[in-house]
Order: sequence, then structure tokens, then C-alpha cells
Amino acid sequence: MWILIFLAAIAASTASATESVSAADRFGGPINAGDVFPTTMEPLHPLNPAELARTTETTVQFGIQEDGRSLILGLPNFQLAISAQTLDWTDPSGASDSYDAKKYEIGYGLSTTDLGLTAEGAASLALGFNLRYLDFLSNTRVDGQKVEKAYGDIGVSGTFRRFRADFACLNLARLAGNTQVTQPGNDPREYNFGVAYGMPSDWMASARLGFQDTAKGQSIVDVGLEKLFFRSVTFRIGSQRRYALGDGAATEIKSSLSGGLWYRVNFLGEGYHYPDRDGDLFSVPTFVRMLRNIEVGGLVTLTKTPDAADNPSQSNTSLLMTVGKSF
Repeated sequence: MWILIFLAAIAASTASATESVSAADRFGGPINAGDVFPTTMEPLHPLNPAELARTTETTVQFGIQEDGRSLILGLPNFQLAISAQTLDWTDPSGASDSYDAKKYEIGYGLSTTDLGLTAEGAASLALGFNLRYLDFLSNTRVDGQKVEKAYGDIGVSGTFRRFRADFACLNLARLAGNTQVTQPGNDPREYNFGVAYGMPSDWMASARLGFQDTAKGQSIVDVGLEKLFFRSVTFRIGSQRRYALGDGAATEIKSSLSGGLWYRVNFLGEGYHYPDRDGDLFSVPTFVRMLRNIEVGGLVTLTKTPDAADNPSQSNTSLLMTVGKSF
């Protein structure tokens, strides 16, 4: 299973209209491929755990799509995530199985700005890690086979004015679980390189290259664009291509086109301060203030598998819906 694309939508950008979004998207962190190509099993933490160092809000978010759901708690520099998904998997012998897959994650990131080594807005570096525990339970085997795996990721990223670059090593170390190829979740080590550039008029562009450290692994190439409208509407679109490696050539095995909109309520309760007395909390102004910074969004992904031997091309469309609240 690839740890390549991640569930979008923690929070919208709160930058003023005069600020460039080159260093901060709607999550309070640089754009990454996971914003454009999310899946439920890979919830809304960034592809590179170092990006957690750039989050500045406390958020709670729920996401749902056809095959699963996720719940995420995000804090500045820190994140907890739980997700569940129905996963179809085929072992090397060609035997297919269906699993109820659960994932539990904890991540932390720290930047030179956090350490007081660089000033706000200056060039900075960040380092982060992510611990991931996966639990697979067979739906088809009478013995209810259960598979458990655990991995660790590490990443670094840097920002300078309108530019951002990062490197991540995913599945750096297997922390638990066996290496049997007849069981799901045997993820090879993976390396990812990403760059992003903030253009004028609140546009952002990103690109990413990733590959697995195995003779018959996979590689991925994707590009994405983001536009922030009126400080409350975020539009994203991206294209991704995945290739199988081996025999000295790369063969395209999947392509995806994805686009979505997110809307964040940021006009209600502006300037309102919660009252000092508990009895005054139960009021209309307090209720209106609680509606502030709620975000809803949806993303549509069209996936196409090219023709292969004895396997005609296939297309699939999926919809992801998210709702979250920032504090």
C-alpha cells in the first residue's frame, strides 16, 4: 500500500488578502500532494510529517467517502488520526481478499522558527516524524485472519519567500509485523521529493516525484494547483500518474485527475470575545461565534487504469466529503 496521497481539509487559510499564500495554504502550511489526492486510509496529515511544524490551529475534522471514514485531531505541530476503510487486496499468487483496515497515527514536527533560530517570515527548516499502526481483518476467511503492521516516517522541509522544497522517507523503519508477502500492508521504503511556488493573485503550484526502493516497485509523478478566493473559498485541481518499475522501463499503471472546493465560514462572530461569566455564554452571539471557522468541502477524483494484458482499461469516479472546525 502506498503512503502517497492524503486526506485534505484541516482548515482554511486565514491570511489577509494582502498576504502572499506562497508559504501558507488553507491548512496554515505549504501545499502538498495530499491536499489534492486524499484517501480515507491516508487522512489529513501532510505527506511530509515535517509540515506539521507549520500548522498553527487546533482542529477537529471528519471525512467520509465510499469505502471509509476518518477522524482527525490537529494541534500546532502535532496530530492524531484514526481511520477505517474497506480494502480489496490481491496476493502474489493472485488470490483476492477483502479486509477491514484501520489505521492509527501520531505525528510531530518542529521548525527553526519554533526554536527561535529564525524570525517569523524568514527562511526556515522543519523536521518531523510520523508513527503509523495498521490493523487488517479479513472479511472473507473463516478464520478471520488479522494482520498488524507498524511503520515510521521522517521528513524535512524548507521555505524561503515564495518557494518551498521538501524530502520525506516513508516506511523508513518497520516497527512491528512480519514480512510475509501473502499478507497486506508490506510497504516498501519510499522516497518523495516535492517543490511548491506561490504565484501572485493567491495561486499556488506544486509538483512531486516519489519512488519505492524495490526492484518491482512503483513511482509517482503529480502536479497540483490551488487558488484562494475571498479568503473563504479554496479551489484545488491536480493530475497524478503512477508507474510500475522493473525490466529497465517504467509502465504507466494508473492516472488520476482530481478537483474540489472547500468553503470556510470566516465572517461570523468577527471581533466577538467570549464573556467572562459562564451564565453569559448561553447567548446568540456566542452561538454565532462558535460557527466561525467551520469548513466544509468536497473533492471528486477520476481514476483510469490503462489497458494491460488480459485486462481492459477501467475508469472509476469517487467523491470525498469533509467537515471540520478550527479553534
